[in-house]
Amino acid sequence: KYPDRYDDVLVTEEQEIMLRYFSYMAPYVSTAGYLFSNQLSRADVILLPFVRQLYLVDKQWFLQHIPEPVQRWLLQYLDSNVCDLIMKKNVIWSVNDKEPFLL
Repeated sequence: KYPDRYDDVLVTEEQEIMLRYFSYMAPYVSTAGYLFSNQLSRADVILLPFVRQLYLVDKQWFLQHIPEPVQRWLLQYLDSNVCDLIMKKNVIWSVNDKEPFLL
């Protein structure tokens, strides 16, 4: 998220690692538009924030290197209310609150 925060991290190496993951992911999303099924699943919801973050860090690199099916997968969520629901910010729980938030 903050590539300049750590001295020992090479952005290009991290991008290569992510590119391998997305290359593996591409065939799954190119078939049905979703991961592992023909509808939105937990896998989509879990991975979306991470893929979104990589996209936001360097949009140009993402659009030039990440396989097109993965780009389409992400952009369909960014253009929908699904992303808003997944990325909803909740009130931060405090020790002074009466009860913690439970799922």
